[in-house]
Amino acid sequence: MADDVLARYATLYSSLVSDCAEAAGLGPRATREGLQPYHSDPLAVAVGRAHPIQAQRTDERVEIDLLLAAVDATPADSIVVVAVDEEPHVALWGGLMTTAVRSRGARGAVVDGGIRDLHQVLPTGFPVWARYRSPLDIRGRAEIVSHGKPVEFRGVPVEPGDLVFADANGVVVVPAAHELEVLRLAEERLGREVETDRELSEGASPADVYERHGAF
Repeated sequence: MADDVLARYATLYSSLVSDCAEAAGLGPRATREGLQPYHSDPLAVAVGRAHPIQAQRTDERVEIDLLLAAVDATPADSIVVVAVDEEPHVALWGGLMTTAVRSRGARGAVVDGGIRDLHQVLPTGFPVWARYRSPLDIRGRAEIVSHGKPVEFRGVPVEPGDLVFADANGVVVVPAAHELEVLRLAEERLGREVETDRELSEGASPADVYERHGAF
């Protein structure tokens, strides 16, 4: 059942999922703007269960034991969600992290900070969204303080196991308890949007099409 839900979501797009989450009364579930795709296919779609990791800024040179533990605990079919308390101006994602979470079955990562080692990341095709590029190492700039616990990621609360949808438009987080409701709304609306697009391509009046299908 779970794999079917992820596969069905993967046929959608984030703006549609965002609209339907709001229609379901969940409020805005799209993360703040600013994330960029850092993967070989800029139109890639990644859908999975949230594996939250919390980072915090520090000036101390802390060893990376908790980072290694967080990566090792990555579940299959997950999207790794790296949140941070304040801007550390550092890479919070890199090539070896990509290799490790891919081997555990992760489907992608969304990172509220920098990414490095693109020469390693891009050839894998593993989808990563981050805010910027930086060669700076995490030591002495940030540290991982928890994993598998709720975080706030760019303005949106994220619980472990929530559905994370990421594509070229942005990132949307759907609470696990509401994922089927949002999915049903999105699939129904997708059908109306496909028909709207077809009629518009044939020169139909936007107002008339909107009146018929309620999608634009």
